Amino acid sequence: MTTSNYHTPAAEAQSPGPNAPGRRQRSAEITKLEAELQHTYFPQKSDEDLLDRLNDLLDTFENYTDAVETMGLSHVGRLKEGRTLAIVGASGVGKSRSLERAFESLGMNDRKSPFRIISIKAPSPCTLKQLGTSVLQALGYPVQRDLRENVVWRKVRDQLKLHGIRFLHLDELQHLTQLENPNDSIKVCDTLKGLMQDEDWPVWLVLSGMPNLAAVIESNFQLRRRCTFVRLDLMTPCANDLQTVQRIIKNYCKKAKLEHQNLPMN
Repeated sequence: MTTSNYHTPAAEAQSPGPNAPGRRQRSAEITKLEAELQHTYFPQKSDEDLLDRLNDLLDTFENYTDAVETMGLSHVGRLKEGRTLAIVGASGVGKSRSLERAFESLGMNDRKSPFRIISIKAPSPCTLKQLGTSVLQALGYPVQRDLRENVVWRKVRDQLKLHGIRFLHLDELQHLTQLENPNDSIKVCDTLKGLMQDEDWPVWLVLSGMPNLAAVIESNFQLRRRCTFVRLDLMTPCANDLQTVQRIIKNYCKKAKLEHQNLPMN
């Protein structure tokens, strides 16, 4: 195959000349500052509430393990059932990042921690088989496509126990509301309840999603009675939220070494 340096007048007209503007040079200092600002975290009251509720969830797990050690598995009663923490809030409210920070703060990402958690994003649509398959993939288990949903979830239980994992985080679980058949959503809720009630290896759940996730949980009595809610709200034009925004802007300006006294803050 041969090529030629054939140029049409139109092509020559489109070619940039030696003095034509091109890609601007980026300041290394500004690039570094942008990265620092993007990763800056200013704790909010909602983050404290979330951390408190997560600590409560870990307490219920330690109550279970303490009871097993002192009384034996057959005598722990309802303590042997896992519990659920549900975090609901609108898109953009910061659910995922708040949870990531909380998990990190509590050491739940540590592979050697008794509180180790695995997180997955619920598929869409969120059928029972697809959700179980996503959990198995997160656990590193090679999934065969022809597995039945009951087999998938039996393997989920086996793999959670094999890896010593007691905590499971399911994000974007509002996808359950997209299922055309309401019975499919009920099957998922019943299966999650079964994970918490497993005689041999009960699991503690963290569920997060849009506000309509709350309706799914509320509709299942057995799941609801084992669940604690944390609701994250968007900021509103009220006095308390305005003070929070002002504080955040001032902190950003301080980090960027910018003057903020003349900014319209009221």
